[in-house]
Amino acid sequence: MSYIDSFRHELVGLFASRIPVYRPLEVIEGSESHPQDFACRPDQLVIGGGAGEHPGVVIRDPEAAVAKWACEQAAQFVDETMRHDWLQASARFADQSAVSFPGWDREMLADFVKRCRGDSLNYPFRGNKQGFESWLARSVGEFVFYALPDLAPNIIHGLTGRESFYPDHLGQGYRNILLLPPLIPIRDELKLDRAPAERNKTGIIAWSITRRHRLDG
Repeated sequence: MSYIDSFRHELVGLFASRIPVYRPLEVIEGSESHPQDFACRPDQLVIGGGAGEHPGVVIRDPEAAVAKWACEQAAQFVDETMRHDWLQASARFADQSAVSFPGWDREMLADFVKRCRGDSLNYPFRGNKQGFESWLARSVGEFVFYALPDLAPNIIHGLTGRESFYPDHLGQGYRNILLLPPLIPIRDELKLDRAPAERNKTGIIAWSITRRHRLDG
């Protein structure tokens, strides 16, 4: 049993093919006496379930994560109006910190960076350590934009609510967080092959056949 199992949550994806990405369904207060027992809210995400699983990486500001991804996308746009609009919409979010590593030490971070350079990711980290947090934020920001827009409603409205927005201008992305299809059997290590009554108390898959989001409305 991992730390996240003490709280209601849903599984929203897999980072680097194996590390669960969770969305809390209740406020997790955290613990001052155990720094790795992270705090996280329903309007945030966490990569890894904490003690008993992978150390938690908290996506504390999904709006900032989307903004960092959007700025990178905008730099590639041929359409000058859409590029201007996306940079303008992202400006007040992009400089904010998006991720935190509660209770991590240098060795843990170095191991995680090494893992993120591996072939288990569609778009591995290739830069120096100073750019790692931005790369991670952009990976998550792309996922939030496409899959969980309710976590970043302000910036996503600013990006997609303009006449200049045209989805076909978006380039090839990171795709580092995978979605589990509805009804797919879940492996033991993801802790979801339990009786339904127990599953409702801990983690459930977020996706169903009817949960959809379309960029074009």
